[in-house]
Amino acid sequence: MAADDKSRQRRSFKTRLMVLVALAVVLPALFTCLILGIQLNRQARSLFANGLEANLETFALVLQDAERNVSEGLTRMASDNTLQVTLDLGMTSQLNKYINAQREVLGIAFVAVYNADSRNIAYSGIDKDAVPGQWRFTGNGEPSGADCVVAREQAEQLIRCNGTVYLVSAGPVLRVRDSSLGDAGHDQGPQLLGYLLGGLPVANSALIGELLSRRILHPLIWAGNDLIYSNVADDASLKTAPFDGQAYEYSIEQTAYLGVAKSLRIGSQSLQYGVIAPLAALQETLWRSLLTVAGIGFFVVIVTLVAISIRATRLLRPIEQLRLGAARIGGGDLAQRISVDSGDEFEALADQFNDMTGRLQESYADLEKKVEDRTRQLEVASQHKSQFLANMSHELRTPLNAIIGYSEILQEDVADLGQENLVLDLKKIESSGRHLLGLINDILDLSKIEAGKMDVFIEDVEIAPLLEEVRAIIVPMAEKNSNKIEFRLADDLGTMRTDRTKLKQSLLNIFSNGSKFTQNGRLTLVAERFETDRPMLRFAISDTGIGMTEEQLGRLFQAFSQAEASTTKKYGGTGLGLAITRNFCQMLGGDVTVASKPGEGSTFTITLPDSPGTPAQVKPADVPHSSGEADDGPTVLVVDDDPAARDLLAANLKGKGYRLVHAANGEEALSLARAIRPDAITLDVMMPKPDGWEVLSALKADADLRDIPVVIVTVLSDRGIGLSLGAVDVVTKPVDRAHLTTLIHRLVRRDGPVLLVEDDAGARDMIRHTIEKMGLPVAEAVDGRQALAWLADNNAPAVILLDLMMPEMDGFEVLDALAAHPGWREIPVIVITAKQLTAAERERLLGQARKVIAKGSALRLDIAAAIGEAVRRRPARPPVGASA
Repeated sequence: MAADDKSRQRRSFKTRLMVLVALAVVLPALFTCLILGIQLNRQARSLFANGLEANLETFALVLQDAERNVSEGLTRMASDNTLQVTLDLGMTSQLNKYINAQREVLGIAFVAVYNADSRNIAYSGIDKDAVPGQWRFTGNGEPSGADCVVAREQAEQLIRCNGTVYLVSAGPVLRVRDSSLGDAGHDQGPQLLGYLLGGLPVANSALIGELLSRRILHPLIWAGNDLIYSNVADDASLKTAPFDGQAYEYSIEQTAYLGVAKSLRIGSQSLQYGVIAPLAALQETLWRSLLTVAGIGFFVVIVTLVAISIRATRLLRPIEQLRLGAARIGGGDLAQRISVDSGDEFEALADQFNDMTGRLQESYADLEKKVEDRTRQLEVASQHKSQFLANMSHELRTPLNAIIGYSEILQEDVADLGQENLVLDLKKIESSGRHLLGLINDILDLSKIEAGKMDVFIEDVEIAPLLEEVRAIIVPMAEKNSNKIEFRLADDLGTMRTDRTKLKQSLLNIFSNGSKFTQNGRLTLVAERFETDRPMLRFAISDTGIGMTEEQLGRLFQAFSQAEASTTKKYGGTGLGLAITRNFCQMLGGDVTVASKPGEGSTFTITLPDSPGTPAQVKPADVPHSSGEADDGPTVLVVDDDPAARDLLAANLKGKGYRLVHAANGEEALSLARAIRPDAITLDVMMPKPDGWEVLSALKADADLRDIPVVIVTVLSDRGIGLSLGAVDVVTKPVDRAHLTTLIHRLVRRDGPVLLVEDDAGARDMIRHTIEKMGLPVAEAVDGRQALAWLADNNAPAVILLDLMMPEMDGFEVLDALAAHPGWREIPVIVITAKQLTAAERERLLGQARKVIAKGSALRLDIAAAIGEAVRRRPARPPVGASA
């Protein structure tokens, strides 16, 4: 049985190989036949069309000959003296005999003679139905409009009479006056005797017979758009044939024809004529050619298959040996060796197999040990991952716990001070902090959700108060985009058993998402109960935002995915909120659905059971702890992630009358700065995100915090970066206690005027006016030498405003002099310049000046802000033990 299977497999490979080769030969042959057929068809049609065009030229000559016969014959008759005399004498019988003889000679179908009053007096012709009186004359150029109406004195006309189109010619019969003939007044001009009219049907038997005799088998004649002659079926496609001389194909009674048509001018009118011929003979010729090529190709395929069959049989033998050997090796027989003696690539392949088998045999002994080692490594990696998540969770929870703790302390403080109106705001801060702490916990536990290890804590939840908490958090967010919030709550909401944190986060995620994509609109929450097989609650949140397409809805709840890539750039977001929301709802026994239309907004609907199951024990939340000295001295906010460093700074400043507040990270520092408005801040640089530089930038970007002096405390030597970001000084670790105490005291209380050093009187007046509006005294100097003289005669100023470009002694020289004098080097200096500073000059200034301001349209605002940073005017509560 196994041998039969192998034989079938071998034959199957051979068959596939032959089929592949056959296709490789047949497909190009078929393609060649196709191209050849197209080319032959094109050339044959071209030759066929050329023949039709030649027939068309012959057709034109026959029509033109008939036209000349009618026109020239009647012209000769009209000038014949016999006709003139007979017409003049009114001999009707003689006229009939004359015109009948002339008509037969000229080959004209009919001839009629009219007198000067356009009355028919003689007629001869084959048109028995056309009574002579039916042919009526009208003036030259006048429209006929009626049947059998001819224009007088016009040689070439196409006239329809009794349903037949005629080629006619009309002209006057004139006799020149001659005195020898008894005419009186021969100089009066020729005499009109009457009119001569003649013609023949356009599609007359003589013309058609001549065309057929010239091998024009299917002539076509149109008058206007009417087909007046065709010896094939009166097909609709022929009635609208184009008359541009190009060849077109027609299908008449399921027979293919090729035809060509043109227009011929008959006087002021046009006559269309054409020829067609069946394509059957052409198609038969093409088929014969294609069958010949196909026969040759078939013969080539047969010969090729026979050759390939012979070659495949020889090719499969070493392949079968390789297959059998590989199967034994794959079955675990690493001692197996493959023997192929073909002397070609198959033998080389067999040698490679044998070499590979030997290497596998050598390494197999160590394989089990490697697997055990890798298993242990994976276990260690899993432990590291768990440890990392635990550490990261701790690092992120720490600042939030501090924020919550300080908000609780502030609630107690304002309550003690009797400022009860602030308690509600502080409670909102605490509630938001606790919610943010819960969000971070859940996001960090996203891996637990995917692993099915996320805990659900079921408790009794008052729905209305929970929704009010959601409203308090979402209203400020909605107001940023000028959105309105509307809650429609049923009266019977009551309580439900669910995970309060996960429900609240789910609602906030949807509200946040809707507010982000809605501007100047409305967000509406409808909360109600309903019944299925058990009591359920529905929370439907609608917005009037940008909406989503069906394609965007399909990937809406995927983690780290936005509805569209471009929305991330415009609106921001991580794409986690809705994915977490769906997971939470499903864990709580419900789900979330969405309905949306582009431009009309979206509606997210959360459906949850009133009680999902057996409640779990709710774990008590950790209460954050915060501490700090509280006295009546100036407040210093100490920011450092290292508790030992914070304690050291506190020890340095302890006993100097300062109230110290600690912050363990940048987020906590920003929150405390907004809450307590310290008099000064010491800031570490090397902290987890946000680091000290980001905190310093955030402080200077906040209108309420930018005036607080910041001292950078760091092991780095980045004084220039600190000063450029707005720090008033940079202290390098380890901190010198005396220097730090002096610096803090100087920052929280500095007296003295502002020394303005500017050589331009106009600029000096403007700056002085700005400073005086701040309530600060001003001293002025017009150059560097005068400024140094003022400093020598007076107490140190609160700050120096220094122009760089001045005569005699410029600003750089003044800075050097200040730095060299022990009593002046601590004076804050703000440089004002219109000079484009080089990199070297800016580097030099960063080490000596507090801030550099460019002269321009915002000069007054920049000066006011800079002075506000450098000069601190505090209430009279000097630090204990410090000298002013």
